[in-house]
Amino acid sequence: MRTLVISLTMLTGLGGVGMAGPSASQAEKSQLTELVVQAAKDNNTALIAEYLNHGGSPDVVSKGGYTPLIMAAYYGHTGLVELLLTHNADPCIAGPRGNLAIQGAVFRGRDAVVEQLAATTCGARAVNRSGQTPLMFAALFGRQAIAKTLIEHGASAIREDRSGNSALSLAAGQGNESMLRLLRQRAAAERQPAE
Repeated sequence: MRTLVISLTMLTGLGGVGMAGPSASQAEKSQLTELVVQAAKDNNTALIAEYLNHGGSPDVVSKGGYTPLIMAAYYGHTGLVELLLTHNADPCIAGPRGNLAIQGAVFRGRDAVVEQLAATTCGARAVNRSGQTPLMFAALFGRQAIAKTLIEHGASAIREDRSGNSALSLAAGQGNESMLRLLRQRAAAERQPAE
């Protein structure tokens, strides 16, 4: 921890100029990015807060293609997700496979994080590069409580991805009857004409 704080202090140049001090080399900036993203994975909220307080960007992307928000969401670090969102972390930045922070949270069954991200600009109605929605992930992995949260935030059960799958069709394919009932109700509501 002490080494990370010392590295962070040195790399931010104590002046709070962007991601690193004005004289930081590209290698130092890359090292700082990797430290920050690893700190998000490890739930090192103190280090992330210090980094952000020195003017660091919440949207740095690691060599592997991950942002601190993607990591915090995937590992279920609700306090860190809140801190990053408070500092305007962008939930619309996709990871290396094209998935958003909310999709990683759904995949891992991180109910509280999904609740945090559902109302953001890339929340319940967001799509990844394949056109898949968080509700599709919930249907595929049997995350019924998460599916309810996503539906409460406007997620569609009938929207199709690029392969022609919908959350409803994925639930049917999984044979998950309780999920299928929930998604059929949502689909029926979506098909109702607007008054």
